[in-house]
Amino acid sequence: MKKVLSLVLVMCILSGMIITLPINVSAATSGYYTYTGSNGEATITDCDRSISGDVIIPSTLGGYPVTSIGDDAFYFCDSLEKITIPASVTYIGEYAFFYCESLTNIIIPASVTSIRNNAFASCTSLTSIKVDENNQYYTSDDGILFNKDKTKLIQ
Repeated sequence: MKKVLSLVLVMCILSGMIITLPINVSAATSGYYTYTGSNGEATITDCDRSISGDVIIPSTLGGYPVTSIGDDAFYFCDSLEKITIPASVTYIGEYAFFYCESLTNIIIPASVTSIRNNAFASCTSLTSIKVDENNQYYTSDDGILFNKDKTKLIQ
């Protein structure tokens, strides 16, 4: 009887663990974007290098809200000129827009709480960064990106 009860208890514990594990979706592609879905959120992990001009990143991919722009996501998208990030995004990864040499403008919403190192490295044409005035972590002044209290220059 103890063995049966122990087995039932183990099965209940394992069932609970399986139910609480995050749900991951393998990489998927939608339009120009490759993304992963996890815990009901999408992270852009890559994009088609032919993307160009003024780009508004979608707020959802595959039914998931886009909450992150992953490391190297727009790496070498050298025909991008302007990026508008949706209000669903909270995280911009390292080298996310590395070497987007035609990028001149980027608009960062109030929702962004983390911009990793070198997110805009080698964006040699970048002259205007606009941060929503309601952003609690970042601000821009004359096209320059700072932390909110302007003690750290970001880009």
